Amino acid sequence: MRAITYIAAERAGIPPRSYSFTRVRNVVDAFTPLVANAKNPQEAQKYFDQMMYYVGQAKLPNRKKRRPSYPRAVWGKPKSFPHNRE
Repeated sequence: MRAITYIAAERAGIPPRSYSFTRVRNVVDAFTPLVANAKNPQEAQKYFDQMMYYVGQAKLPNRKKRRPSYPRAVWGKPKSFPHNRE
């Protein structure tokens, strides 16, 4: 998966982390039997090129700017009930 993602990233000129791992895995899982059962190297290359086209479509969307993080809320210490003094 990572090798296929790296090849697609080199072709597109973008970082490999900008691809969805799950979508790339699904594309590779769909095309692996086709490439493995190809009758000749030309057919295998055709399926590989189709697979790389769909891997190229598996880019993650551009995210908005990072929002500032807020400090975590801290729970107060528990109050103990007064003891019954008789």
